[in-house]
Amino acid sequence: MPNEMFYERKYRSRTISVRPEALLFLKKNHYYLEKMIILEWARFLEKVNLGMPMLISKIEWEKFERAGLVWARKILENKFHNCFYCNEPLPIKKGQVDHFIPWTYIHNNELWNLVLTCSECDGNKSSFLAPDEFLKSLANRNSKYRKDIPELEKSLLRLDREPKNWKKALEMHYRECKARPFPMIKVEDLLKRRSKPKRFTLT
Repeated sequence: MPNEMFYERKYRSRTISVRPEALLFLKKNHYYLEKMIILEWARFLEKVNLGMPMLISKIEWEKFERAGLVWARKILENKFHNCFYCNEPLPIKKGQVDHFIPWTYIHNNELWNLVLTCSECDGNKSSFLAPDEFLKSLANRNSKYRKDIPELEKSLLRLDREPKNWKKALEMHYRECKARPFPMIKVEDLLKRRSKPKRFTLT
């Protein structure tokens, strides 16, 4: 019967016994069943461990909603007034929020990975991975301001439950993104100032 239980419960002895046909099925397909269990367990761990790269979800083409970052800009503007990449002063309330490790890879809006940039650097970087030298700058920023920005402190704790290990977790995400390989932008291309369009006047 299709809806028949694959085991029998014996109430007196408080035990269960697997039916012979079910046991044969489990033995025959144990390899595939084991892989399915590991996959489901890994999918569960991705959802409960924030900061993971969500590789299984990406492979299975799950849809991710990219929420707005106005909240992050307000937080960062209180502490930072220069572009994270080129260090040029930012116009008041006109800074852009960039995912240091690209959102297309990490798929989260955690503050430990968000930086304030000028429009030129934000446009140049786009969805590229920033060069290695900026990784140290991000780690230094997070370390220096974690006590001054409560939201950053909480974000770092979500990155790694052990306060001293968040740097290793950050480096791990960066290395894994780089090893995919994820497209990386050159320093000179990132810091290249885009020329403004020329204005022509009729004579």
